[in-house]
Amino acid sequence: MGYNKSLLPFFALILFLISPFIGCMFSLYNISKNRFVNISYVLVVLFAGLYGYTNLPYSNDDITRHYQLFKTISSLDTFSDFVLYQAVSFKPDFLIDYLYWIVGHFSDNHQLVGFLGSAMYYGLLLAIIRNWLGLFSQTHYGPAFWCAILSMLALIPTNEFCGMRQGNANALLLFFITWPKFYNFPKLVRILLLILPCLLHFSIFPYILIFVLASNINSKKAVLLSAAMALSCIFVVPIMQSLMGVLPKLGTIGVGIAMKIDEYMFNGDIENLLYSGSRLRFYFIVLLITISPFMLNLIRKAKSEDKNFDTFIRFTYLTLGYLVFTSPTFILSRSLMIFKLIACLLISYLAFSSTVSTKNNQLYKIITYTLIFSGVIYLIQAQEYRVINPAIFYLPLPELLQIETDIYGYHV
Repeated sequence: MGYNKSLLPFFALILFLISPFIGCMFSLYNISKNRFVNISYVLVVLFAGLYGYTNLPYSNDDITRHYQLFKTISSLDTFSDFVLYQAVSFKPDFLIDYLYWIVGHFSDNHQLVGFLGSAMYYGLLLAIIRNWLGLFSQTHYGPAFWCAILSMLALIPTNEFCGMRQGNANALLLFFITWPKFYNFPKLVRILLLILPCLLHFSIFPYILIFVLASNINSKKAVLLSAAMALSCIFVVPIMQSLMGVLPKLGTIGVGIAMKIDEYMFNGDIENLLYSGSRLRFYFIVLLITISPFMLNLIRKAKSEDKNFDTFIRFTYLTLGYLVFTSPTFILSRSLMIFKLIACLLISYLAFSSTVSTKNNQLYKIITYTLIFSGVIYLIQAQEYRVINPAIFYLPLPELLQIETDIYGYHV
């Protein structure tokens, strides 16, 4: 006796109400089968939001600062008040503040910050994976989907979304440049869309320039320019020091950018910036960076899928060069955040693309499985599970919404 497949979305909704976690898993399964993708995607994003809503952050996590910021911004009654607040804040990126101001008109519950940040971050990562898998022919879509999403989760600390701005800016940029429809928009629209990640976090500006460059040069020039940037890493410190002297002359925004350069490049705590999660994870990311030139070279030798795919590969070459170029500074930690996501995409291609030899498919499947299983080790070794509220796995939706967390976070 068969069943009516049209009832699956309704079943998914009921399942989500009873157990959001099981509903999320069922929705991911549906996405991996390419069925009822839209409703399934919404349910996964809602679960990600609940994860952030119930999260138990450490008292020194960035999100506790955002809780306070949200309270402050939500008290601004008019848009004029918001504009005045931004005018004196010395921040070149204001989009997250604007989202706080909008949400704050409906509720001043600080947990909405976690909901917003987590839903955006994990929702964008899921969209990136779907975009990416649509750019090339896979041997098996389902396994490629699961390996891509699990490898990303393995390389992402459980509290990475707590930064609110940096992670979401990285993910929004990667979403745009892996989205096939993005390339069909008029040039002006594409430029405006690329500005959005910069308004989330100013550090995305160099990647916009890299993408524009990647769109206008061939692969050979991208490789040479990437190598030139890598070899020029010894000059990055004097260059940035010169910029810090020039930027304040450009007004308030220039002053803000100069302050950020000083903070992130010269006055940071290197231990906190680079090792905020599992050190073993950091070493694995460094390993992926080390082998990425070989991965890129292998992809170049494979049959090109389409021009958008080729643009992304050139972008990756240049991003790798920029990562090495900035490695003598504290910007390295931020470069690692975006490159580890790119590395997961590259590995999924080499493991499941039908244009790659079976031998290389098998090799990179082994790397993918190793990465996925190592995620459990990272979770335990750095005790990252402590910020996860276990209630997210077993409580029904109404009870999860009743959970209250401390606005100041919890002591380590």
